[in-house]
Amino acid sequence: MDDDPLVLEMLRHFALNCQFPVDLTTMSSGLEALIDIVSINPNVLIVDLNMPDVDGFEVLRKLRSNVQFDKMSCLAVSALTPEEVEASGGLPEGVVFMPKPLKTQWLNGFMVAILATQQASKLKAIR
Repeated sequence: MDDDPLVLEMLRHFALNCQFPVDLTTMSSGLEALIDIVSINPNVLIVDLNMPDVDGFEVLRKLRSNVQFDKMSCLAVSALTPEEVEASGGLPEGVVFMPKPLKTQWLNGFMVAILATQQASKLKAIR
């Protein structure tokens, strides 16, 4: 979720060229994300904190208060500094923060780590 068309295009390019399958849905508003997230049920949410109307802070707070999404992997991206993020109320527990500009190599590592963690959890549940 980002209101910057260039960031959305970069994420689309990342998904198309990733070494593992990525099903990407992009949204340009927090309200749209909150409305559609139940039907999409993503494994990972990438959210820009600084958005018009419903910002990323509000999206994350709403999702963390919902049992269905309280454990979902979330990456918050922003041009805000970590100090500005804290001054705005901080991030919910478990949300990873990455300052803009997004670095695709880091994003790839983040996604690999999330997939590995999810696979390990599935294997543990089977045993």
